[in-house]
Amino acid sequence: MHYQKVIFETRFAHFKYLEYSSTVLDLKALVSALVEKHSDSEVLVAFGPQLSQRYFSGAVPESFSAFSTINGAKEFPATQRDLFVWIQAETQGALFDRTMKMHASVGAQAQLELEQEGFVYHDSRDLTGFIDGSANPQAQAAIDAAIITAGPAAGGSIVMTQQWNHQLDAFAQLTLHQQECVIGRTKQDSIEFDAQHMPSDSHVSKTDISGTKILRRSTPFGGVAEHGLYFLAFSCQQKRFEQLLQSMAGSPQLEHSSDKLMDYSTPVSGSFFYCPAVAELHKFLEQ
Repeated sequence: MHYQKVIFETRFAHFKYLEYSSTVLDLKALVSALVEKHSDSEVLVAFGPQLSQRYFSGAVPESFSAFSTINGAKEFPATQRDLFVWIQAETQGALFDRTMKMHASVGAQAQLELEQEGFVYHDSRDLTGFIDGSANPQAQAAIDAAIITAGPAAGGSIVMTQQWNHQLDAFAQLTLHQQECVIGRTKQDSIEFDAQHMPSDSHVSKTDISGTKILRRSTPFGGVAEHGLYFLAFSCQQKRFEQLLQSMAGSPQLEHSSDKLMDYSTPVSGSFFYCPAVAELHKFLEQ
C-alpha cells in the first residue's frame, strides 16, 4: 500500500492548511506538483465527495459522504469544502515557498475558503497547555487506524478537518484540577485519570470509544484575536469520526452530556476529504 507518506511525517514544525471550494477543478497541475514532492513527504492533497467521485470514482469508499451538521447539546457545523492541501516544512520560508507553488497549481479554478498556519507549541502541547495526541496509536497501529487496507480504496484514507477556536481566557479562570477534569488527564505529564476519578463529560470519556481509533495530526494556530486548534485526523472508516462527534455533541433527548471541552473551545468548520493512495494519483495523471 503506497499511502501519501506525509500522513505519518513528524519531522517538521511548520504547517499550512488550505481548504478550497470548486467542483469544476482541473486537478492535473495540482496532482503533478504533489507527485513531484511526494518522495520528500512534504505535501498532501485530499478531495471532497464531488471531486472524489469525478476523478477517483473507482477507488472511493462506498460510504464516503459530505460532512453534515451535528446538533446535540453542542453543535458541529458543516462547511464541506472540495479540496484540502496540507503542507509541511522545516522553516517558515520553506513553508511559504511550498504554499505558493501548490496554490499556483490550483490557479483561478477554486476559491480559497480557509487558510490556516499551524505550529508546534512547546513539547507538542495544545494552547490550553495539555499535551495533544496522547492517545494516538503508534507504529503499525497508526497505519491500521488511518489507512484503508482492502478493496479498491486500499492505501487511501478518510480525512476530517475542523477549526476549533479556543476561549483561553475562560479556560484560564479554572483551577488546575478543574482544567484536568475537563480533559480527563493530568496537565503536566498527560496521565489519564483512572475510572474512579474520570468525569463522565471529560474529553477523554467522550472520545474513548471502542472501535474508533483514528490518527490525529492537529496543531495549534493563531494570534491575539483568534487562536485554537486546527483539528486534522485520518481514519480507515468515516463512521469512526461520526461516532466520536455524536458522542462529543451529546444528545439532549437522551439527556447525554456534551464534551466539557466544548464549553471552552468552539468548532467553526467541518469537512471530510478522501486522500487517495499514491498509485491512484499516478493513474489519474496517466489518463
